[in-house]
Amino acid sequence: MTEKKEDSIGILRKRLQESSDFPALSRAVTMVSQKASKHEVTSIHDLTGDILDDISITNKLLKKVNTFAYASAQSGGKIDTISRAVFVVGFEKVKNIAMSLLLFESLKDKNSAMRLKEEILGSYLSGSIAREMAGTTGIRNTEEIFIYSIFHNLGRLLVTFLMPYESQKIKHMMEKKKISEQEASRTVLGKSYEDIGAIIAEDWSFSNEMILTMKPIKEKIVPAPRSESDKKHAIVCFSNEMSRIMMSTDAGNAREDFALFIKRYKGCFDVSRDKIAQIADISIHDLSDYMSGLDPKVASAISMEKLTANVEQLRELDENTIKKAAVKKPEPEKIRPLYSSEPREMPQDAVGLLNKGIADISKYISDGRSFNDILNAIIQVMYNAMGFSRVIFGVKNTADFNVVGRYGLGDNIKQIIPDFNFKLSGGSDVFNLVMSKRSDIIIQDINDPNVRSRIPDWYRKLFDSETFMLLHVTVDDRPIGIIYADKPNAGDIKIPQALFTSLKILRDHLLMAIKKSHNT
Repeated sequence: MTEKKEDSIGILRKRLQESSDFPALSRAVTMVSQKASKHEVTSIHDLTGDILDDISITNKLLKKVNTFAYASAQSGGKIDTISRAVFVVGFEKVKNIAMSLLLFESLKDKNSAMRLKEEILGSYLSGSIAREMAGTTGIRNTEEIFIYSIFHNLGRLLVTFLMPYESQKIKHMMEKKKISEQEASRTVLGKSYEDIGAIIAEDWSFSNEMILTMKPIKEKIVPAPRSESDKKHAIVCFSNEMSRIMMSTDAGNAREDFALFIKRYKGCFDVSRDKIAQIADISIHDLSDYMSGLDPKVASAISMEKLTANVEQLRELDENTIKKAAVKKPEPEKIRPLYSSEPREMPQDAVGLLNKGIADISKYISDGRSFNDILNAIIQVMYNAMGFSRVIFGVKNTADFNVVGRYGLGDNIKQIIPDFNFKLSGGSDVFNLVMSKRSDIIIQDINDPNVRSRIPDWYRKLFDSETFMLLHVTVDDRPIGIIYADKPNAGDIKIPQALFTSLKILRDHLLMAIKKSHNT
């Protein structure tokens, strides 16, 4: 897990290079990252010879280029070659158009996951909204805004395809913990979707202006743009937020979301609600035309009926409803855990592993093995036999009465051990209670209303684990330390009484080893 959190970018880069199931982006990355040199001649050659070898894609690109305002303003007439397109509108714009086309070509792959198809079709819808909105607000290069908008959520798109397990975990975390997408992605991946998208966009040589439009607008009420770049940024965010409401809200239940959305952007664009609804209608029609050429299995990723029903909710909004819409106040920043944990299954032969472990450790003690050897063996047996994500032994420091991590196994353990530290204060948190009452406990869900207040902040800042076990380590009625073990999700720790008794026997063997080390 450490590798995934700390090097999510490296994993994405590697999988992009190796991917054979997502030819569009793989070929695009090859074109931009590996072949496009600083010399324009070489770049044009690579673009035409290696990437646009598909005549249908070439024709689509030329059609797009000819719609650019730049091209129509030229006296040279229609652009009919890639080389002339580069000469007229510039390599960067031709490259961006090519990448957008290659992205949508990936929808021809019928084996792609349904969620990926939904993401790509959603990006097309947001691009269509942005193009119409750009024309309405006086921006000439509407196709450029279309491209900016479809790549706005590049980070999420890449993770959805190339890291599907992490993508599902992020979605689950958002739903369960009621946190934002950026918070959840940062917790799981170590970087937010926004950060990942910007880093890969730089790899692909996207322009600074395009990367700027990938950032979400954080203000609750979007201010009027002060520059052309501000306006482009606002349009891209507007189109993506609108597309998200149209696609993700249940059919016919979009009224409140649209009321908040209109209120959020009311001071940014001088565009009526009716005009926005008209833009939505045009964009749905555009998406429908595009989807008509796709395989029915791909087209089924989006319900046109839901889009239409939600736009009808937008059209029916009245000014009073919009005025009453409560723009949510910024919530205080939630505690974000530093380290996440991977699920591990309990082995089928857990009883046998524990019994063998107890026998081995008994022999280690009788043979006079060192305390460190015995401690390591006990932690190893618990970790392997029970399928915990982490097992940690914390020992009381006699100088300051803090319990500090000494040894452990599992996810991010080297980073966690120095931060596993709490003070024996006689407090009411679960760690202090276990130590003071000499009790053993399993917390099934740290967010259960009955125990939530007993979970200390230091724990929530350190771990994302929702369930854990604590065994006190007490010698001659003196608290010596604690054994901690966890799993990721609430309810994951299910230990039959017989196994729990075996774990306590292992703990008692640790007590024997401590006593023996003190007597030698």
